[in-house]
Amino acid sequence: MAEQPPAAEPSPEAVATYLARHPEFFVEHDALLGALTPHAPHLGSGVVDFQRFVTGRLQGELARLRSGQADIATAMRQMLLWQARAHRVALALIGARSRAQLLEIASVDLALHLEVDAVVIGLEADGPGAAGPGGR
Repeated sequence: MAEQPPAAEPSPEAVATYLARHPEFFVEHDALLGALTPHAPHLGSGVVDFQRFVTGRLQGELARLRSGQADIATAMRQMLLWQARAHRVALALIGARSRAQLLEIASVDLALHLEVDAVVIGLEADGPGAAGPGGR
């Protein structure tokens, strides 16, 4: 099968005509705005174009913020996952009908629900005169 020749790039006039007919294009493809190179007018000798400087700085800031936004989204997904796990564990513990079932949940199910190797739980004595270590 013969290889197709690469398509010719559209002319600047064709691009301008397309954009004029589709003014919403950059609203729907806003990421492309960061890749555009703004026009650099000839300002004469000794004149500094701060607009280009500020535009470049803002584009860098936008890229940094988008990266941070992706990190926050990842962290939120992880937090929601852990929240769901903790919720399942709490419901399992609350649903225990006996001390034996509570111990079973604590010794086996917690590690499975939380996807960890081991779980340690400390229990406090109830009220004055309660048995200490080795008591009831």
